[in-house]
Amino acid sequence: MGHLINTAPVNLPFRAAILQSGSSLFQLPPSPPNSEFSSWTGLVQCLNCTSSSDAAVLECVRGASVGTLRKILLETGLPFQTPNMDDVTVLESPAKAYAAGKAAKVPILIGSTLDDGSTFAYGKGDNVTAFINSLSFPPELVEAIIKLYSPNSTATASLSMGRQIISQMITDLTFRCPAGFVANLTATTLKVPVWQYLFNDPAASHPDYAELGVYHTSDIAYVFGTQGLRDPGQANKLWLQKLWADFVKNPQAGPSWKQYPSVGLLREDGANAIATEDVKTLDPICRVWDKLYSSALLKH
Repeated sequence: MGHLINTAPVNLPFRAAILQSGSSLFQLPPSPPNSEFSSWTGLVQCLNCTSSSDAAVLECVRGASVGTLRKILLETGLPFQTPNMDDVTVLESPAKAYAAGKAAKVPILIGSTLDDGSTFAYGKGDNVTAFINSLSFPPELVEAIIKLYSPNSTATASLSMGRQIISQMITDLTFRCPAGFVANLTATTLKVPVWQYLFNDPAASHPDYAELGVYHTSDIAYVFGTQGLRDPGQANKLWLQKLWADFVKNPQAGPSWKQYPSVGLLREDGANAIATEDVKTLDPICRVWDKLYSSALLKH
């Protein structure tokens, strides 16, 4: 969805956007240029879209049904790869599109879950310094991040184990802080309504993996109303689905909390209104990451 916002095709096929996972605006550390097409080639072969014309191949693939594509992905395990930056479907410098006002000017709902990084930190161990060194950051950035997530710092005040700190770091770096950064850039540059949220309902934690907390994708079942398959006691809890549906019905009005810089704290709480908190108060650590993101964007 983020790539569609960045490229803003003529005659937009959407009137608003919900972004629940990270950002397509930037990546830290940046991925190397991708010129590998094996997944695309494999998909073309599975669909038997053989033609001497690239345009005909593309038309053939676009004609495949969702059911067919899903079947192929499940049966072949074709991986999702880093997109090729062709400056058509994926921009090398999305920030330039924002600065020029060329990104899609539609209302957005963007956010993250409380413990988005927990599943990605699973099995990484407790050596925080070793983990940071593995991220291929420049030396000066490594030093800054090690200091930022040192024991008893603002970012790690309530965390006692290295794996918890690593989880928080991934949450901040990849999900939570990018959500706020994109929300701010969209609101200030594109001048469109923006709502940010933090999904922090403890009922969404996995009964068999409580240490993962409110993990990445735990909100999706609540959006589609399937959370009862895992926990029958949650079967009729459709409050998050209603919030998303309200936004879809009337994106200009948005969900039921104030626009950015307020952040809606999403947890099931009976008939009570959604609590909010100002983004600067909620996520002070993100002000540091914002500077790093801005620096990364300026280089492109």
